Amino acid sequence: MDNTKEGREHAVLDIENEEKTPLDVPTWYALFPVMPLVLAIGFFMFFKSAKVVLVEVTLFSFALSFIAELLRMKGMLTCSKDVNVFFM
Repeated sequence: MDNTKEGREHAVLDIENEEKTPLDVPTWYALFPVMPLVLAIGFFMFFKSAKVVLVEVTLFSFALSFIAELLRMKGMLTCSKDVNVFFM
């Protein structure tokens, strides 16, 4: 690897000129990362007698997002390959 000043500038220029390709996903997918927080607050406010901890809320959110992806992709095999990322 070239540690000269020119080599470092060249690496920086390559990163800056890299084109970003948009992903082919719906914009409502942005709701899934905040869903556990919303569900946890909702359970705390409306169901005070229920003992729901973050693990259950996270797994419930994961199941909802998996079902949404399954309906969008219409294929169990592709969805199950994507789910492996969650468990690694």
